[in-house]
Amino acid sequence: MKRRHLLQMAGTGICSTANAGCLGGLSTNSVSGKPMEVGVEQSSSDHDALEYRAEMIEPRITESHTATVRTAAENTGNEEIEIQADPSNPTYIYLEGHSLELILIPVGEFDYQREGDRCWSPENTLGSDLLVKQTVLQPGEQAVIEYELWTPKESQNTCIQRGRYEFVDASRMLILTIT
Repeated sequence: MKRRHLLQMAGTGICSTANAGCLGGLSTNSVSGKPMEVGVEQSSSDHDALEYRAEMIEPRITESHTATVRTAAENTGNEEIEIQADPSNPTYIYLEGHSLELILIPVGEFDYQREGDRCWSPENTLGSDLLVKQTVLQPGEQAVIEYELWTPKESQNTCIQRGRYEFVDASRMLILTIT
């Protein structure tokens, strides 16, 4: 069975792809307090031949590291499937009922450094002109991507908030809960 792995391995722990932030409230300038725990509440697909799953590789957000989630999309059917899965671009997910967001940043794709002792927010701004590429999965093939959670610099210097974050596209759903 032919498989293409789009697996990004974590090298240094500070990469950018998923916005994980501060352990405090809005406008907190430093990481302090109790570590946050991130869990996968739901990962699913509405396509009969696409199995979509996610698991936490590193579920805690602390002063020294952010959380990491691994996603996998597998074509379990007999025909090719085209999905939005780009291991080289960030994905934004939103806090339920709010415009606050996290960025899921593919591990190893960006050389981001944390801005001072602030939340898990990168020094650089992510471009808003990033296009998500389509990935074609042949029968039996899967795309695996690891993401780190970060807070976008564009988010008015806010830190990650506890709550329920959702990502939905044409074929997949991912819900992360931060406590």
